[in-house]
Amino acid sequence: MVSRRRLTHSDPCTYVEIVGPAVDPNRVLLCRVFFLNDNKPLYVSVGFYPAQNYQPLVEFGGTRLLPLFLTGEYVNIVAEGMPGLVEAMCRYQHFQWRSEDKVFRINSTGSHRIARFTLDKH
Repeated sequence: MVSRRRLTHSDPCTYVEIVGPAVDPNRVLLCRVFFLNDNKPLYVSVGFYPAQNYQPLVEFGGTRLLPLFLTGEYVNIVAEGMPGLVEAMCRYQHFQWRSEDKVFRINSTGSHRIARFTLDKH
């Protein structure tokens, strides 16, 4: 079964197109997908995951990337670190931050304006 759905294209954050197998309810429920660029290889998804006690998780992924799942705790860390990250990227500077447990980190390159989130070694 193929699921197809298209919302308005007026705002890039509200445009969703799902082409492929129907969403597996055993994997994720109430999923919302946001594409990070126009040609849609990178996305952020928010949903409830039955395999994780229906915990809400934020999934970062792409066509060539394995998805990275963040809990609410790490999403709050990203939200707190975002102003410093954006400021550093606008100034073409390097940004680096590491959580207290040293499991999660955010870093950027100064010259290419690329930011990376790393959870453990993923």
